[in-house]
Amino acid sequence: MQNTTPLPLISIVMSVYNETESRLKSAIEHILNQTYKSFEFIIINDASSPYIETLLESYQSPKIIIIKNETNLGLTQSLIKGISTASGKYIARIDSDDYCLPDRLEKQLNFMENNPEYVLCGSNYEEIFNNIKTSPKVKLISNYKNIQKSLSSFNPFAHSTLFFRKDAYDQIGGYNPNIRYAQDYDLNIRLLKIGKGENLNDVLVVRNIDANCISMKKAKAQKLSALKTMTHAYILHGGGIKFLYYYVKTLTSLIYPYSRRFKLNTQEIK
Repeated sequence: MQNTTPLPLISIVMSVYNETESRLKSAIEHILNQTYKSFEFIIINDASSPYIETLLESYQSPKIIIIKNETNLGLTQSLIKGISTASGKYIARIDSDDYCLPDRLEKQLNFMENNPEYVLCGSNYEEIFNNIKTSPKVKLISNYKNIQKSLSSFNPFAHSTLFFRKDAYDQIGGYNPNIRYAQDYDLNIRLLKIGKGENLNDVLVVRNIDANCISMKKAKAQKLSALKTMTHAYILHGGGIKFLYYYVKTLTSLIYPYSRRFKLNTQEIK
């Protein structure tokens, strides 16, 4: 007898490497409690410590698919591996230290289903930096024309908010395996060569940022990668004077302490 169980419409993909228990549980449970239910949740355990494996195995949800890397591959290679197994029409990204609001999948799916010319959808988000609320580093850019104009200046999408068509991802060759940092930025500029993108104004994701995250530990390497990607975006999408301004700004920030800049625009969580 043939299996008549319908395939999930959305594949959520998350890579985990030695995340804290509280944040990993939060990430997983906020996915499992989404208002939209037709999804599979692919979690790549990127050769984490045994406690991660134990924690992941404690979840008995049939929606969860666990892939275990025997050696640490890093985020880019893990995402490529996870997405290669995905059966959904759409891919939704979330990092293991972030979490989604309950209606995230529902709202992004509705937008994409109603706008077939769009290949990529992000959203507004909140950031928490060591229990202090801060404005996102990059101002939310909406409207495709504005997004396209900003591509060579900065990445207008937060990685944990990305929601894109699997067939478009396959068409452009997916994440570039040679890019270790800013892999989402590179993916976005290539996706937007074959279709449109939008950021929903709704806050659908909460991002946790602290001194232990990759963007803080590897800020220099990440910015160097971003500079290369900005140049690629300029070649593909143009940019003019705005590109030059942000290129110089990013270059300058390599010698200006990242954590100090974070402190300049924060407020206590109430």
